[in-house]
This record gives sequence, C-alpha cells and structure tokens, in this order.
Amino acid sequence: MHGRSIFLVALLLLTPMSQFIDASAASSGRAMACTGDICLSETMPNPNGYDNASWPGGEWVELHNSGTTDISILNWQLSNIASKTLDLNSATIVGYDSQNSSTWTISAGDYMLIARNGTPTSQFYLSNTADALDLFDSTGTRVDQASWNGSNSGSSKIADPANAAYDWIDESNPSPGLANGGGATGLIPSDLVISEVLPDPWPSYDNSTWPGGEWVEVSNTGSSTIDLTGWSITDSAGNELRFNETHLVGANASILMVLRFMVF
Repeated sequence: MHGRSIFLVALLLLTPMSQFIDASAASSGRAMACTGDICLSETMPNPNGYDNASWPGGEWVELHNSGTTDISILNWQLSNIASKTLDLNSATIVGYDSQNSSTWTISAGDYMLIARNGTPTSQFYLSNTADALDLFDSTGTRVDQASWNGSNSGSSKIADPANAAYDWIDESNPSPGLANGGGATGLIPSDLVISEVLPDPWPSYDNSTWPGGEWVEVSNTGSSTIDLTGWSITDSAGNELRFNETHLVGANASILMVLRFMVF
C-alpha cells in the first residue's frame, strides 16, 4: 500500500512535467532562414472553402525572389510535414503558359503563386494544425522551410518578423502576389495606362477566343516607345496575365490583352 502511494505521488508529479515538455516542443519554431534568393513568403493552409479547390480558391503558397536575377522555378518542389510533395509545374504554377517561359520564371524582386489546384495525382496538403513546409530547388536541395502550429480560416501565414526560425504567424489580410502587409501597391506615374476594359462580354463567354471574350486595352499616352517585357495585369484574386516577351507599344498606340494572348 505504501509503495502504491509513492507510485501515485510520483505519477502526479511527472504528469505536469510531461505536459510542459510537450507544450514547449510544440511551440518551438521549426522554420529556417532562407538560404537562397527564392524564398517562401506567404501561404494559405486554411482557406475559406475547400482546401483542394481550384485557384483562386483552395490552398496556395507564395514565393518571392529577393535576388537580382530572374530564376526559373520549374520542377522545384514543396513538401509538407508528412513528406507529401507538390511539384511546381503546369498544374500548380498560377498563370503557367507553356509558350511563355516568363510564366515559370520569377523576376528579381517579384512574386509567384503556387496553387494546390486539387492536383489529383498528388497527396500534398497544408495542415490546419501543426505543419512544416519545405521548399526544394530542381536539384533537390532544401532552400527554405516554414512551420506553424495552427491556422485560422481565411488567414494566411507569414514569417515572424522577430525571428526567421520562429513558427509563422497569422496574417488577417492575405496578399497573394504582393508584399506581405503591403496591401495595394499604389499608383506610379506612367505613360502606360489602362484605357478600356470589357469585363462582361455578350453574347460570347468570358473565356471565348478573340473577338469574343474578356479583354483589356492598354495605351501608351507618351511620345516614346515602351517595352512591355516584365509587365503584367493582376486581378484582385492575384491572377496574373503577363504581356508577351520583348513586346513594344509605340507612342500614342494601344494594344488589347485577350486572356493569354494580345491583339493589336
């Protein structure tokens, strides 16, 4: 009887200690500082709606190029805490166009979005509870890692500015494709302006080929030719439509952007 009492006392003393150890381990950061120019910058593990919905719904990950050169992320890979992987390719890179290499290349200082998009051939997911997200380059080298202990519905996750090794924190105002916490990028004076938009064509469908479908007219109001390389149009959901590479618009001229191609 005396021995049993000692055992019970010891058990009661050890139980709070074990809970304390577990809680400490759970709250300790597993993230890492990015070791390259392409880094994880924001993620949406718990979207409003279905996790595996197609973009702009569902889970997504934002990458940022903090370097000075353009970098292709084709065939890079994401991996979750359960080692389920997601390849960065035509099925997951938002705005991917097989005829335009800039759609899988992140320009210096720019952002790119990776969407889960249902991906029926992948078992990848972002956990709403504890998770770790690894980014691997095309050689299989890990270049960045994010981690979190939980996520609120509709809030994204961003790195803790206090320490890159801490678990990521909630961001109540997600900004896919933009600097975190920056909101709108604001207006920069330019001779290139959006001059006309057709958001609701009739009788054609929104995604019909030209001359049907949606389009945006862009005009050069200046006296010099403007090189549109690297320029793009982005909607409120973060969908990006890039201009064709090495395209010029002359002074006082206009072009039409129609879905994935342009018409003069």
